[in-house]
Formats: sequence, C-alpha cells, structure tokens
Amino acid sequence: QRVAADAAAARLQTAFRRWNSGPLPLHILRSAAVQLQRFWRVHRSRQLLLEYTARLWWRLAEGALRLDFAAKCLQRRFRAHKLRSWWLQARKDARRIQASWRGKCCRRELLRSRQAAHRLQLWIRRRFKKFTILRSLPRLIRAWHQGATRVQSRWRGIQVRRIYTGELCRLRRIRERRKIVLRKAQLLEVRRRSLSPHSGSGSLKQRAAAAAAAAAVE
Repeated sequence: QRVAADAAAARLQTAFRRWNSGPLPLHILRSAAVQLQRFWRVHRSRQLLLEYTARLWWRLAEGALRLDFAAKCLQRRFRAHKLRSWWLQARKDARRIQASWRGKCCRRELLRSRQAAHRLQLWIRRRFKKFTILRSLPRLIRAWHQGATRVQSRWRGIQVRRIYTGELCRLRRIRERRKIVLRKAQLLEVRRRSLSPHSGSGSLKQRAAAAAAAAAVE
C-alpha cells in the first residue's frame, strides 16, 4: 500500500509539473484524468475491501470472543458449581465429624459425671449408713439386751415350768394316794362298824352306801 501511494504521488507530481509548465493537449489531460479516476477507484475499492474485511474479521473476532467469553463463563460457572458442591459436601462432612466428636466428648463427660455422681452417692450412703448405725447403736444394744432378757426369761420360765410341772405331778399323785388311803380308811371303818356287834345291824340304806363306797375304792 505504501509503494502504491508513493507511485501515485509521483504521478500526481509529474502531471502537476506538466500542467504548470504550460497548456497540455486534451488527450493527455484526458488520460491523466482517467488514470486519476482509476487510481481513486482502486484506492476506494481497496479501502472498502479493507473495511469489509475488518468488519468481517471484527464480527468473526467478536463471535469468537463471545464464544470464548461464553465458554469461559461456562467453565467458570462449572468450576464454581463444582467447588461450591465440594465445599458444601466438605462443610456437611465437617459438621458431621464435629457433631460426632462433640457427641463423643459429651458422652465421655456424661459418663465421667455419672461415675463421679455414683461414687459420691456410694460415699454418702456409706457415711450415712455409718452415721445411722452409730446413731442407732444404742437402740440396737437396747433391743439386743431386751431380746437377750426375753430369751433368758423364757428359758427360766421353761425351766421353772418343768420343775413346777414335776412338783405338781408329784403333789397330785400324793393327793390321789392320800385320797385313796382316806377312802380305804373310811371303807375299813365302815366295814368295821358294820361288822361290829355293838353297832347294830343298821339301816339298809347305810349298808348299800358302804358297799358302793367300797366298790368305788376297789
């Protein structure tokens, strides 16, 4: 383009010098005008071609840029979506891990608290049991003493009842023997009186009573 512009400038200068040097013939002026028109048309067509080519390339470049921008936007959105999905999954997993760890720590602390409370309750129960035993020791001693006293009194009562029962049986036997002896003595006295000549025959009723008493004694 620069070489063509320099040639055209040289032709213009040559034509101007010829025209300035004096009047030129008509056919020379006509050929010069035709050449100028041809040059201008070629130059104009080149400019239009360059403009059309530039516009075409600009449209193609704009479409390519739009496609590239769209592709970059899609890639960026896809990467962002993938990264966000990964981040959400990681946050969910982290929350689960944290929740499981916190639950484990809470269960461990709760177990320790329960064990400590159980130990404290055992210690308090032992102390309270000792205190209760010490407080109820006089009552227990009193109850034991009363129980021993009751056992001793029962045993003594059993021994006394045994002795009394034996003595009572012996006394009853003695009384029965005494009654038997008295009855025999009465019977003998009755017989003696009945057989005695001085006593008389007696009534029939007295004789029957004496016979009944003798049969009862026998």
